[in-house]
Amino acid sequence: MLAPKSKLSVRAAVMSCLARCSEGEAPLCGLGEFLEKLSEMGWNNEDIQTVQISVLRLLRNPAQRQPADASQATLGSR
Repeated sequence: MLAPKSKLSVRAAVMSCLARCSEGEAPLCGLGEFLEKLSEMGWNNEDIQTVQISVLRLLRNPAQRQPADASQATLGSR
């Protein structure tokens, strides 16, 4: 079993993925590629799913976006 990532690591992944998705013409393709890379890097499925859900919520509702201040990391329940 893989160790879970810290909230800070997950938050950083969310912000990095969101930036990548926002820059591209196909945000969902960018999300899929990013999630694949997390898996290749050894992230566990639960953390990958948290990143996925968080990014999808932020893409759907840009008003929820906050500055990339990881000290305010608040993630929804898993």
